[in-house]
Amino acid sequence: MGHSIFDRYHPTVPLVYFLCVLSLSMIFFEPVSICLALAAGLALSGRLRGAWQTLRDLRWQLPFAALICLINPLFSAEGSTVLLSLGPSKVYAESLAYGFSMGALFVAVYVWSANMGKAITTSKVQACLGRIAPTLALILSMTLRLIPEIVRRGHEIDALQKANTAIRKASSNRSSDKTISRTRLLSVLVGWSLELSFGSADSMRARGWNCGAKRTSYQQRRFRAQDGQTLGGIIVLAVLDALALAYVCSSFHFYPTMTSLSPWWYYLPHAALLGLPLIGQASEDITWSLAQSHMPEARA
Repeated sequence: MGHSIFDRYHPTVPLVYFLCVLSLSMIFFEPVSICLALAAGLALSGRLRGAWQTLRDLRWQLPFAALICLINPLFSAEGSTVLLSLGPSKVYAESLAYGFSMGALFVAVYVWSANMGKAITTSKVQACLGRIAPTLALILSMTLRLIPEIVRRGHEIDALQKANTAIRKASSNRSSDKTISRTRLLSVLVGWSLELSFGSADSMRARGWNCGAKRTSYQQRRFRAQDGQTLGGIIVLAVLDALALAYVCSSFHFYPTMTSLSPWWYYLPHAALLGLPLIGQASEDITWSLAQSHMPEARA
């Protein structure tokens, strides 16, 4: 994917940015703000993780979001606009809209979390928190590394099971075969994870983890004036966004009747905060393209 705009700054800058975006997205529940977070998250995911990986994740995210959207009206039959009557039960437009917002929020939070894991590597986490909170930095870095490792190992185990015909029993009940295969895959993954945890603990003990010495980082990163200015701008924009979203959420209600949305300018701080990395990346790409176009052609 190449370098992203986050590589230009100290790891504290993208860490604070993603925490602000995730916190505001989960605290303030409003349809327009959720849709903005989802759209911006997908656009950033296409830049950081690639369009193919983003579309692959959507194959299970969209059905799960649709399931949330359809189940909510059945368990929360509230509202004033009846769309469908199923015997004694009724499906209300307000409940359907609430379920749609919940599903979209789930996808948005997952996408932004995946973007955060791609932009903030384990070395950046250690650089941010290694000296202040080494235990927390270790937990975060190991979690960021372990999740993709478990997914990769799961695919390898599944491929081996499909290739090894000796472990597959001839049975007409294909659903039972799949259940046995998934159970075996889960058992192998749990055993591998436990073995890895014991090996990591022994390795950390042998290397003197938490022995009292001052910790160092593999990559030395200095907090520059540019990082401070960018971080201050992000915090100010996040505060303005929080105030605007607080007003928007206080004036909007799903039940008993959905109220009208706030004017579009109240969503500008949220859109600006969500679009910061996309705007910065586009500006950098344009600058790089202009620089290349003015460079003299290399002589043969």
